Amino acid sequence: MSFYDNSHQDRMLNATQKLEDATFDIEMSNAILEDTISTEMDSVQELKRQREVLEDDNRKLDRIDGHLDESNKTLKRMLYRAITNKIFLIIMAIVFLIIIGVVIYLGFFVFKKK
Repeated sequence: MSFYDNSHQDRMLNATQKLEDATFDIEMSNAILEDTISTEMDSVQELKRQREVLEDDNRKLDRIDGHLDESNKTLKRMLYRAITNKIFLIIMAIVFLIIIGVVIYLGFFVFKKK
């Protein structure tokens, strides 16, 4: 019975060792899982922060786009007024030239005959 007892004892020691190895593997897996969860939570928090930054940037860009649209309209109005003013000045110059021409004509040809 001594052989049976030794064999049984060896099997028990072997089973105990396998159980301890499996327990160690499970503990290591749990530690890795906890580390992974912690890293994942940090990543989620960082992604949330980055999303908030991107949303804030998007709002700022929308405001800038609105300001640029308003500036574009203002510049178009200014260009229209500048062109209108130049046309008005050209017309006024032509009218003055006509008046000067009429005065010279009247001065040399109409009033000189008298």
